[in-house]
Amino acid sequence: MIYLYGLSLLRREPMWFARRTADTRQDVPAATPSDVSLRRLWLRLAALAAVVAATGYLIGQGGLGVVAASGLPSGFVGFTLTTAITSLPELIALIAAIRIGALTLGIGNILPRRSLA
Repeated sequence: MIYLYGLSLLRREPMWFARRTADTRQDVPAATPSDVSLRRLWLRLAALAAVVAATGYLIGQGGLGVVAASGLPSGFVGFTLTTAITSLPELIALIAAIRIGALTLGIGNILPRRSLA
């Protein structure tokens, strides 16, 4: 119920707006290597998709193992353990963004993006 209320708030007006300040830095895209072929990019994408699928399967099996070994309810394990594990990439991206000073990247990783006014 609280989730639905939160969604209704977002439909009315976003909860935050990005504003330009004296500390705002313009993101400059890195130079893209021209020697990478489209075929090679598709192969990389397929390989990474396979890694994500295998990792998801292993996380699910690990959660079932925790349920079997501990006797905890599967809903509890799925909600807490699996959610925590699958949130680690966002946490790592946030920490990396803060370390390199890309605060917009860190915020954009967590919150939906809205263009600067």
